[in-house]
This record gives sequence, C-alpha cells and structure tokens, in this order.
Amino acid sequence: MFHRWIEEKIAKIDPKDYIEPEHEMNSEKEHLLGEMSDDLKRLLTLWQRVSQENQALAQKSIEIIERTIHDLPAIKPGDEEAKKIQAMLKAMVKQQSIAEEREEALRQVFWVSVWDEFPAAEGYSLAVCKGFKVVWYDKEKEKETPKFIRLIFAS
Repeated sequence: MFHRWIEEKIAKIDPKDYIEPEHEMNSEKEHLLGEMSDDLKRLLTLWQRVSQENQALAQKSIEIIERTIHDLPAIKPGDEEAKKIQAMLKAMVKQQSIAEEREEALRQVFWVSVWDEFPAAEGYSLAVCKGFKVVWYDKEKEKETPKFIRLIFAS
C-alpha cells in the first residue's frame, strides 16, 4: 500500500539528507508561520527525491525514444524487433505514468500535512522557504509569480 511505502521511505531519511527548499522568504509579502517538523521535512525530502527520480526517468525515456526512432528505418512493422520495441515503449509509458502519479500523490500528502501542522493558516496560500520555513501570503502574489513556481510551492 502507498501509505506503507511512504512510511518506510521517510523512516530511512536521515536529517543530514533533508532537501531544503530553495525559495528565499520575502518578508515584505510573506508572513512566517513557523518551521516544519522533522516529519514534514522528511516528507518534503521524499517528494523532492521522487521528483528528481521522475526527471531522470523522463530523460532516460527521451533517450530511449530517440535511439528507437534512429533504429526505425531498419525495423519492419510486425517483425519480432518491432514487437519488442512496442512492448518496451508501452512499459516505459506505464512506468512514467505511475511515477508521475506517485509524485503528485506525495505533493498532495505533503500539502495536506502542512495544513494539518499549521491549522491557523486556513484560508491562506502557503509556501515553503529556505530554513524549512512555512509562510503564508496574499493571493495577489500569484499574479507576480510564474505558474511553474506556483505549482511547485502552492498549496
């Protein structure tokens, strides 16, 4: 089960291996709620590790597809080599899809856990900053921040 997988993975994360957020707190627009607990730090680290693994998997998939496209002229449709390639590509797509779902689930679990740890922030948008700080900010900030950053740090 997924929750057991999470528990096993976070139990093995040593504090020296935490992955700290890169976002610097903007004291003019962001308001400190507090610092994450060790459980949240571990969960964030797991989510970031899975994200990094997914990026590596995606890069590997691109390389395999590029090699496959390069080899296609020598492969005849319907022969054994074509069937192997088709099976490999289907498996690769399935693996990538599951990995992306796992990452999204971890993102959701992380943010729900942040809300649980900081219930006073209900109704506010949250972000995590260097030093494992949790901050709230006004919605207007979203207009200034590029979408991909909001997706990474938004609640």
